[in-house]
Amino acid sequence: MITIIMAERKRWSQQSRTILDIIYNNEESLTASGIYDIARKTHPRISLGTVYRNLRDLQESGLIRDRKSTRLNSS
Repeated sequence: MITIIMAERKRWSQQSRTILDIIYNNEESLTASGIYDIARKTHPRISLGTVYRNLRDLQESGLIRDRKSTRLNSS
């Protein structure tokens, strides 16, 4: 399913695929900083800004959800 959805976007960078793999292969919720730390192991020149931009793009494409947006309102 990920392959089909990713094919719909004209251009997915290797960094985007790496970030998506990190998210899907970790059982725990990760912060952008946590994803950045893991991504630097394979992409030492990746920036935190790149991680944030890719997270936004992946969220807009429906491949990931922001953990904050799934919380229930406690009021």
